[in-house]
Amino acid sequence: MEPSAPQPSGLSLRALVGGGAVVVAICLGLAASYAIGSLERLGDQSERLLASGVDTTRLIEQLADRITDVERTARQYAVLGTPNQARIYQDRRNALLATMEALTARDDVPSVNPALQELRVLLDRIENNLAPTANAQAAGHAFAAMNAIAQRVRDVAQARFDSELSGLQRGVERVRTALLALTVAIVVAALLAALAFARLVSRPVRQITTSIDALGRAELERPVRIAGPRDLQAIGASLDWLRLRIRDLEAQKSSFVRHMSHELKSPLANIRAGIELLREEAGEDAGWRDTADIVERNATRLQRQIDDLLSYAGWQDTQPPQQPRPVALRAMVEQSVQEQTFEARNRGITVATTLANVTLTADPGQLRAVVDNLIGNAIKYSPDGGRVDITLARRGDEIALDVQDQGPGIPAELRERVFEPFYRGPAAATTAGTGIGLSLALTAARANGGSIDIVDSERGAHLRATLPLRPPA
Repeated sequence: MEPSAPQPSGLSLRALVGGGAVVVAICLGLAASYAIGSLERLGDQSERLLASGVDTTRLIEQLADRITDVERTARQYAVLGTPNQARIYQDRRNALLATMEALTARDDVPSVNPALQELRVLLDRIENNLAPTANAQAAGHAFAAMNAIAQRVRDVAQARFDSELSGLQRGVERVRTALLALTVAIVVAALLAALAFARLVSRPVRQITTSIDALGRAELERPVRIAGPRDLQAIGASLDWLRLRIRDLEAQKSSFVRHMSHELKSPLANIRAGIELLREEAGEDAGWRDTADIVERNATRLQRQIDDLLSYAGWQDTQPPQQPRPVALRAMVEQSVQEQTFEARNRGITVATTLANVTLTADPGQLRAVVDNLIGNAIKYSPDGGRVDITLARRGDEIALDVQDQGPGIPAELRERVFEPFYRGPAAATTAGTGIGLSLALTAARANGGSIDIVDSERGAHLRATLPLRPPA
């Protein structure tokens, strides 16, 4: 007893598709999270840089204005020397110091601190030279130096701002590159996953297609095993159940055909015995003897059909047994024509033969099945008063038997089906027969290394049996 198919295991297609969708969603979520986080960080950095730049620029401009105010009030005090001018100068000086302290307190431009320290030293020096009797020229030089320092602070702050802006731009470029690489990686991963999924599915689909083709060709001995997702394994298990079911039905059909054929042999033997008694009783009565001949010919025809059924039933289970020996094919064809002459003559059909004297090594019984069925098929489908041409010729290491009739022919779309067992095409609706003649002939020809082909013909059917002179090794 053949072991049953294993139960489907593994993941289903739905689980695989769902899992793939979850993985893709996770990858896209991570990529989106990274992109959003990076954009937020860049936004914060740019906002801080902008705010810092605005504040620093404002303080630097304020520093320059305060230096100008201090210089103007200092010169006025040096000229007037009034207490009010001294108080105004101190106010301007304190405002300048406050601006310098504000710049020193900022952590975004620490590089300006040395310049601010120089500015304090100069401011103290100027205060010592403010009295009317002081050195006004020295104070003027100090103010010029302070303006130069203010410009230097502006340049240092601008350089610092430009550097931070360049860093921000580099960060944007890094994020853009990372996002591009992440996008490419996700696309490549998705393509690889799609290819893996396609490979995972295409292989069992091919196995299913191959198994279905094998079932169509009646190859029923090889178990159907499908590897892949659980759903496709279940289809494979169903196909294997179908294979076993078809095999059982074929076995039952063959058993039934054998049984019925054997059951028909007994009454057929009685008919033959009755024919002999009828001939003895008929004596010289021509009418009764003709009747006996008609009954005998039909009994012979029935015997041939029974033999065909038995051969078909036996060959379905195993390959036809081989008993090759030399066969004079011309004599076999002539004998087959002679046995079927009555039906041809009764319908006014002319059977023309062109037979080469050839001998080949083959199984005689199987060879006779090829010859009888090709000739009988041509006579059966020929119209009354038609013609059947039979040609036997040697072609190199092969022998070709051509049989052509003037019947309805075989349509191109039915050329494969006419060799199927029990198939009867539209032209067979008005003719008797079992529908296994050509199938049996093809099986017998192949068993001896040959083939049967349908040759294009302007009228009727043209069948050619090709057989090797010697059986294949």
